[in-house]
Amino acid sequence: IPSCMFRYISLRALRNSEFIRFSKNVLKICRENNAQAPGIEAAVGALQAAAAPLDYFFAKERGNAITPELKLLDGRRNAALVGIRFSALGDSYHHNPEVAAAGCQIVKAFDQFGTNLTRLNYMAKTQVIASLCNNLEHDAELKAAVELLMMEDRVKELSVANNLFNNLYLTRNTDYAAQPKGNMLSQRERVIDAWQQLTGNITAHAQLNPLDGYTKLIDEINSLTNQYNLLLTNRRNGEENEPADDLAADDDKDLQKQIA
Repeated sequence: IPSCMFRYISLRALRNSEFIRFSKNVLKICRENNAQAPGIEAAVGALQAAAAPLDYFFAKERGNAITPELKLLDGRRNAALVGIRFSALGDSYHHNPEVAAAGCQIVKAFDQFGTNLTRLNYMAKTQVIASLCNNLEHDAELKAAVELLMMEDRVKELSVANNLFNNLYLTRNTDYAAQPKGNMLSQRERVIDAWQQLTGNITAHAQLNPLDGYTKLIDEINSLTNQYNLLLTNRRNGEENEPADDLAADDDKDLQKQIA
């Protein structure tokens, strides 16, 4: 790309922690190059002012009192999912043909939704479990298989844990919706606006007054952008080991749906 152009980065795809660190690093680079790239002070100040509340909102969201209980309930339904499927898988090798057939039926009922259900995001997992339990409890053949393998209590436990999780998730969602206008999502948008103003300001100065300082500043920010773009690419390609209970990612997606 030309020396006066910035590389594109999808800032909205960054998780909260990554977004905050990127903003701070950009500000650090700008401050270190300020003397050699004059005229950008106002734009840098605007970005700094927009980014300043991010740490507060991040800590506030991560500190929600409901979050630890959500994690426990998610672990509870994960245990029920794994327990039922692996028990049925074991029964599928039973010497009794009827028991083996029932085990195969239940494993098939699970696998139609995928083979790694515990790794789904919170709300996708909630819907999958609801559909799965409905099938196990109301489909005649599956219900008979569950009864033959004496899994009624285990299916009920999965359904109860899932409903408790969903109710608590909605309670936390209500808490977030009741927060003042200043929240992480809206503040991120302000930072993105300030970022666009800053890069436009630097580009304009670089084109009108092609000093080495502007080129160096742009190169350093582009180098930083490359690192974060690589992180996003690796994530899309599944090359990053991501925990299924990443609250920052889930919170962002669900809050964005509310606002959309």
